[in-house]
Parts: sequence; structure tokens; C-alpha cells
Amino acid sequence: MLDLDLAEQRLAEGLGRNAEGHSAAAARMLRELVRTVETAADGRPGAELVLARAYVGLATSTFDTDADLSAAQQHLRLAAEHAEAAGADAVRAAIRGQQALLLMRSGRLADAADAFGHAMELIDVALPRDQVRILVNRGTLALEFGRLDQARVDLRAGVEIAAAEGDVLVESMARHNLGYTDFLAGNLPRALAEMSAAADIAPGGRNPVFYLDRARVLREAGLVRDADVALAAAADLFRADRRGQELAEVELLRAECALVEGAPDRGRTLALGAARRFRRRGNVMWQRRSEFVALRCERALVAASPARLSRLATRIAQFVETVAGEGRRDLADAGGLLLAGTRLAAGEDPVRGGAAGTEGVEGSPSLDAVLRLRPDDTFRTRIERREVRAQLALARQDPARARREVRVGLAELTDHRATFDSLDLRTAAAVHGSRLAGLGTALALADGGAARLFDSLEWARSVLVRVPGVSGPADPAGAELLGALRRAEEESRDLIGEPEHASQRARLRERVADLQRQIRSRAWERDGAAPVDTDVVTLGRVREVLRTDPGATLVNFGAYGGRWYAVEVTAGRSRVRELGSTTQVAELMRRVRADLDALALPLLPEPIASTVRTALADELAQLDEILLAGSGAGGPLVLATGGNLAAVPWTLLPSRRGLPTVVAPSATMWWRAWRAGVRPDRPTVLAVAGPGLDRAEDEVSRVGAAWPGAEVLGGAGATAGRVRTALADHDVVHVAAHGLHQPQSPLFSSLRLADGPLFAHELEDQNLRGGCVLISACEAGLVSVRPGDQPLGLASVLLQLGTRAVVAGVANVNDRAAADVMAGVHTRLAAGADSATALAAALAEHDGPPAPFVCYGSAW
Repeated sequence: MLDLDLAEQRLAEGLGRNAEGHSAAAARMLRELVRTVETAADGRPGAELVLARAYVGLATSTFDTDADLSAAQQHLRLAAEHAEAAGADAVRAAIRGQQALLLMRSGRLADAADAFGHAMELIDVALPRDQVRILVNRGTLALEFGRLDQARVDLRAGVEIAAAEGDVLVESMARHNLGYTDFLAGNLPRALAEMSAAADIAPGGRNPVFYLDRARVLREAGLVRDADVALAAAADLFRADRRGQELAEVELLRAECALVEGAPDRGRTLALGAARRFRRRGNVMWQRRSEFVALRCERALVAASPARLSRLATRIAQFVETVAGEGRRDLADAGGLLLAGTRLAAGEDPVRGGAAGTEGVEGSPSLDAVLRLRPDDTFRTRIERREVRAQLALARQDPARARREVRVGLAELTDHRATFDSLDLRTAAAVHGSRLAGLGTALALADGGAARLFDSLEWARSVLVRVPGVSGPADPAGAELLGALRRAEEESRDLIGEPEHASQRARLRERVADLQRQIRSRAWERDGAAPVDTDVVTLGRVREVLRTDPGATLVNFGAYGGRWYAVEVTAGRSRVRELGSTTQVAELMRRVRADLDALALPLLPEPIASTVRTALADELAQLDEILLAGSGAGGPLVLATGGNLAAVPWTLLPSRRGLPTVVAPSATMWWRAWRAGVRPDRPTVLAVAGPGLDRAEDEVSRVGAAWPGAEVLGGAGATAGRVRTALADHDVVHVAAHGLHQPQSPLFSSLRLADGPLFAHELEDQNLRGGCVLISACEAGLVSVRPGDQPLGLASVLLQLGTRAVVAGVANVNDRAAADVMAGVHTRLAAGADSATALAAALAEHDGPPAPFVCYGSAW
């Protein structure tokens, strides 16, 4: 006779495996259970109920692993027969809810909506766990239709029932979907926070679907590399559980990430692979989404060929006709937007045959429809509409309107980024405006006027506007993570050069990476609320400032079409110059950095050093010729630039020897610093020596001697916390320490202090005092340039958070050279010279190994 208690236990285990996403394992368990119960031929209602629920579970796992909707529906029919035999209306409600879910996951959304309506007819007799699933799944369907308010109602009801029943698995799924609702509403920090909270309570570890949806949010935020990490984790889990639908969704999202990262060829391959997977599963809705992403990637691949763009436009028009005929209005709209932009890029009339070339097809969008801004647009879609509207205005010989679209779009991007309290997210989100900014540059270059190009560059960089840190409540958990990271970094450092501890160090490096991910994730989840100053300086205002120093020049750099351009501004004139190739400049910078790093070595043999010095002198002369020759700047020079030019050792260029030089993220940020006023008569000064650095103690003693009343710290007192506090309440902070730039995680660029590294990330919640920070360390001025031309590194973070001037190195620095140059800088600063003048003079009198220090922000 059947052991009913044991059968119910096996049923719970199988359904639990399904709920956790382990479909293949669930299918094996449930099939074995069905064979056992049916062999027993036990007609008791309890046995019939077990069979009914087992067949419901088999419907889920069969669809997940085999994409066989008809087989899954057959399981549901068998479930209904056994439910009827058991007289269980509650199970009938579960069966209806499962039928609706399968239709939704097959892409048959209208049929799914009808099926959920039938399930809701029995919601009152359903068991609480089934009520929750019906509500959560119906809420998820509402998201597909863009009905966010309805989705929230269903999902919150599901959370309440699941919490009351103690069903933390379903509660976590409902909370996760509430996070997804926030994502669709455009609140990315709240979405990430809600998803993290859901993952924290999920039993048995994070569901792979959580990784997938989190990656969608990160991709929208512009954090494509982080999205790819989450997708890799999800793919492994989906593959192990034979979940083909989700595995194809991973492939599709990876295609979108590849497109953002500038790899459209790889993106197209991934998207077409996803389309084939969906086609084999019979999921037409997702197949079309994949085909659309493949077309977007192909647009990027053929962007330089009008003929190929024209041929591609024909295929896009066919795609729009297909999806319009299938009633997929969201894809028809997105395809129409892509088509209009493609035709404009090909030099064609976008109205030819209608925006989609599909006149007469019901649901096909008109040009007006695809260009209309809508309240429910994602931010990315809104910016894309701005871009095509600008292209259309230009094609219609209305450059003024095109410029307005660019400017408004970039202003919207600034507002969008201000909703983030994380520098990580703010810089990453700039990728959404890169093509719009490029269009603005193209318009300005076509106009030919210096004022136009200057304005275009400044509006493009307005996304760099400083967003003040928000001093929220203390975060003990975040502080604990940072402390753990500091300890792990120090333990790992102590094991360098000890082969017998290689495995231990590898584990520590994994620990470091995991802690960094946790710390960044917490920062992403903070909402931004501080008001921002979006005023952008004009060329006229800059000239007014330059008139106070008639010998001064400002050069504003911008790149377009693989070339560098510059707007040179003096008190009496302004002009545009075309400079060299961006590729050539990047290669020269790479070689210069390598040579500077070599010459910083204390024991480099003289014959080798002589050869390297000769090569470096030639490379610096070439950079000088490309970037500054003909500028006529024989006095103070301000260089406003984004991207990798921030890491040029400008002070070492031959034409700048002994001359004050400032490198600013934008002319606007430099102008604001100038407008802020003069430095105090008696500045507060702190000089700090980090551990393990030759001459650091001597260096900070010399710095302290230059300033009356200066505080000097070394040894155990030179902690990360002390320096962090000083950056907020001192006028001058000097740090002599080991520095490290982290190219892949620039917010974890650091200075090594007595208790471990001080990370750039730790400064995010501070409004730094507007003074001068001098970092006598390697690499502190280096930046990582993200998609969207956003530089990020230790010096750039200090400037973003309010520091007026930062003096930092763009390569490794010889210890003796650093100490000598910095002593000279402080002697002159204390005597009244500004930071740029003091640095120029100290470098001019230095005759040792090169000291690649640069003054960033403004002269203080």
C-alpha cells in the first residue's frame, strides 16, 4: 500500500526543486513519484491529490527543459483529471494559474491574460501558496504590458500572503519582481536595492533568474562589465538545469552588452544565436526581440557605409512589417525608430514609404509616432528618440533645432545621473549620451565656429557636473565590509613573493574581488537627492577670466571621427584647430607611460636608462607637436579635456617646462573653481607618510617645515580614517604613500596607509573642502575611461567631490624625485604661489629622474 506521507514528502521536494529553478532535477523526482503512485493504484483522494500536484509540477519542469508546450499542457490535463477525482477545487485554481504562466513564458501574452482571468475566478478557494503564485505571475504579466501600477498591486498582495504563510521562497520572488517593476519605472537604485533584499531572504541561495534580472538593471545603468559577470553566473546555473529559455535570454542580454562595449560583431553573433534558441522553443516573441538586437548590432557594423546602411534599412523595414503584423507594437515602435535613424544615416528620406516602409500594415508606426516622446519610455529609449529627432532636423536643414535636441538630451542625461548617489553609476550612465554628444560635435565642426564647438564640448561634459555627496545615516555594514577589504588587501600584500603561499594569496584575491562587488553593490542602491548646478560656462565667460591674466590660454579638447580637435581661447581671440589621430596619441601615451615607469626604478642600469630617456624625450616631443604646437601658449595654460588625455604628463612636454599648466575635466569645472575665490591666508595643513615608502617620513617633515602650524603624521597614526577626515576639513593635504590605480575597478584605486588602503570609494559620501590635495604616489592621476568617454580614478573622484586642485602623478614616480619635487612645491605654495606655478617651478629646477606630476582641477 502506498505510503501517503512519504509520497507527500517526495512531492514537496520535487516542487521545491522546481521553485528553486532546478528543473531537470525536479522532472526526474516528479516522474519517479508519478510512477510510484500510479503503480500503487491507490484511489484514495490523498493519492489523487498527490498525482494532481505532481503533474502540475511536471508541466513546469517539462516546459523549462524541453520547451514542449503541448506536452506541458497534457500534464495539466492529467492534473485536472486527478484533481476532479480528488474533489480539489484548490488544485484546479493552481492548474489554471500554471496554464496562464506557461502561455506567458511562451510569448502568448494575450492568451495568458485570459488564462489568468480564469485562474482569478478560483483565487478565493486556492491554497495560500497558489494564491501567491497566481498573483505574482499575473503581476509579472502586467509588467510585459507596461501596466506597472497593476503589477505593484498584485506583487505586494503576493508578498503579504507569502510573508503571512512563512513562504520565504515565494516572498523573495515577489520582492524581486517588485524590484523589476522599479527598474521598468526608471528607478535603478531602488530596483537594485529591492532585488538585493529579495536575494538576501531567498532560501537555498540566489535563484539564477535573480542574476539575469539584476544584469538587465546593470546593463541599463551602463555597467555592462558587471552585467556580464552576473550573466556568466546565471548561464552556468541555467545550463546545469537545462533551462533553455533563460539561457537564451542570457545570450541575448550579453549581445546588448557587447554592443554597448563597442563589439557589435560579437553582439550580432550572440543575438542570432539567441534567436535560433528561441525559434527552436517556439517562442516567437523572444525570437523577434533577438532579431531586433541583431539588427541594432548590424547598424553599428555598417555605420560608415551609406550603401550598406540603405540595404540594411530595407531589412529593418521588413522586420517592422513582420512584428506589426504580429501585433507586437513595442518592437514595431523600436524598429521604426531604428529604421528612421538608419535611413537618415544613409542620407535617405525617412518618410519614404512611411517611417517603417510598411504603409497599409495595421500597427505599423508613422514617423511622428516613432519620434514622439512618451512618459513610459525608458531613459535609453528617450535619448535614442532625441538622437533621431536631431538627425531629422539636420536632414531638413534646421541645425538650430538639431542643436536644441542634443542640448536638451544631454541636460536630461545630467538630471538622470543626479538620481544616483554612486559615482560608479553616474559615470557609467554617460554611455547613453555618447552618440548624442558625438552628433553635437559633428554639428559644431560643420558650423566651423569656435564658440559652437566650445559650447558643444561643454554640454557633452556637463554630465561630469559635480553631484554633492549625501551624508545619510551611518552604515555599519558598509564600514565593516570596507574594514574587511582593507585587511584582506594587507594580508595579500604580505604574501607577495612567497611561492609557498600562492594558493593562500589566490584565495585572498578572490575574497578581495567579492568584497569589492559587495561594496559597489551597496553604493548602487543609494538614491541621489542632492540638487546640482547644471550651469555650463560659455566661451565669453572664459575670455572674461582670461583677461585677468592676458598671457593665459585655455585649450578645450574634443575627439570626433578618430581625430582630436581643440578650441584655443585667449583674452583676445578663439579658434578651432584639427590635431592628430586619436590612435596615434593613444600609442604615444602608452609608450610614454612605459618609459616613465622604467625610469622610476631605482637600480635601472645607466646604459638602459640613457636609451629610455632618449626614447621618452622623442615621444614627449611628438605629443607636444600633435597636441600643443601652434597654440602659442607661452604663459599659464588650462587644458580642458575628458577621456585619456587627462593622463598625459603635460608638465613634462618640452613647451610646458617651467610654465603653469592645469588639466581640468571641463572648462566649466575650472571656471567654477576660479569663481569660488582665493585661498585662506592661514590654511590648515596636514602631511601624512604611509608605510613602506622610502623617504616618506623625510618628505612629510620637509612639507611640514614649509608651513607654520602644519600637522605631520607618520607611523601608526597615519590611518585611512584620519586622511579621510582631513580631506573634508583641511585646506591642504599632502600624502606620501604607495599608490595604486585599479584599471578595472577605478573606485578601488587607493593610497596605502598605516591600517591598509584608503580607497577612492570611501570618499563618495563626503563633500570635500575646496582646497589642494597633493599626492606623492604612483598612478594617483591615472584614469580608466569608460564607454561614454568618462574618466574615473582617484584624482578625478577628489575633483568630483569638491576638491579645488589635485597634484598627482600619471605614472610610477621615483621616491627621491617625488620627495625633492614636492618639497619644492610646498616651499613655493607656502610663499604664496599657486599650485600650478609652484609645481612648474619645482619641476623646472629638478634634474633627477622624471617626476610626472600634473596639477588637476584649477590653480589653488
